[in-house]
Amino acid sequence: MIDATKLRSIAMAQQGLHKNAAFGRGRTGVLQMISQLGYLQLDSISVVVRAHRHILRTRVPGADLRHLGRLLADREIYEYRFPVAAYHPMSEFRFASHHMAWRWEMNQRQFRVRREDRAMMTRVLDRIREEGPLRSRDFEAGTHKSGGWWHWKPAKRALEMLYYQGDLMVSARDGMEKSFDLTERVVPADIDTSTPDMEEYVRYLIHSVMRAHGFASYRTLTFPARGVPVRKAMLSELARQVSEGELVQFVDKTGEKLWGMPDLVEGRLPRVTEKVRILSPFDNLVTERERLSNVFGFDYQIECFVPEAKRKYGYFCLPVMMGKSFMARMDCRSHRDESRFEIKALYLEPEFATRRAFASVVNDFARAIREYGVFDGCKDVIVMETAPEFARGMLRSQLKSAP
Repeated sequence: MIDATKLRSIAMAQQGLHKNAAFGRGRTGVLQMISQLGYLQLDSISVVVRAHRHILRTRVPGADLRHLGRLLADREIYEYRFPVAAYHPMSEFRFASHHMAWRWEMNQRQFRVRREDRAMMTRVLDRIREEGPLRSRDFEAGTHKSGGWWHWKPAKRALEMLYYQGDLMVSARDGMEKSFDLTERVVPADIDTSTPDMEEYVRYLIHSVMRAHGFASYRTLTFPARGVPVRKAMLSELARQVSEGELVQFVDKTGEKLWGMPDLVEGRLPRVTEKVRILSPFDNLVTERERLSNVFGFDYQIECFVPEAKRKYGYFCLPVMMGKSFMARMDCRSHRDESRFEIKALYLEPEFATRRAFASVVNDFARAIREYGVFDGCKDVIVMETAPEFARGMLRSQLKSAP
């Protein structure tokens, strides 16, 4: 069994959260970050900074959306939903082909792929082939009345289906609006687009997860995978890599079986800087909730997808860390027109829920909140509620005195 403290250090070091500018700065740092993590999740929720900007900020100081735009334009990254809507290294494009094939099969089975859907897909593809990159709004909606993503106009649905099954790719972005072009016109000629066989694909899945996390459970390793054959091949490949010393197998404190990189699991403990980090709910460190609970002892769920009456902590709680420990969750909203960052509710974790413990971190916490607020276009910070209640006065006082 490996000590949880070591697992936390490994996880944070692989994620580039153990020190400042672990991946470097600027465009090079952004590309290095995406290559290491495997993907950078995109999200449209804007009650605070959108996920991709937030995740960039935590790892690459000074990085912004212009760096992502240039990397996309230069075809060094590509966008695809694998396993979530995200940017990926273009060098690894071929490994999305299994997922694209799975989506193609799903499209054929879905009841919505009716004759008119197929006809629309053909028309959309023909227009883009002839005219070049097009956006959803470049297609007339006709008499269709939009009702959200579940009531897309036919052309929008066709665009997304062609994108998911690999016929189209995102060629550019303007905010959250995508331009689509033919895949063969987006992927550079020097990129290998051959479909990997099952063994190669599974090795890629293992390598990418280990590169991003250092160790993983079977559940984490198979998270991006689709289909029984992949899962069976995964077990066979894990057994081979353990037998040949490429991976080591062990259990955590819960008894769950884990696989890890020998030089990390058996090596020196990575040093983690003691600082406050405000994370996105879609940060790569926290997206797998069971791993988060087992390794960090942090039970977390983003509740924007939970009916309001059933929410425990709020619509959009940001996880907050101090060093290797999660210290709080913070339900926030940015009122950018008023330059006001609102902490609707702050919930301290047990380790930090005493006056003495919170007093030891409140100065750094207040500074981190102010910096985050400024990053999101807000000069002023207000604190509404905290649990425990004493933290409200301490935090408000520190925020007033902070520069």
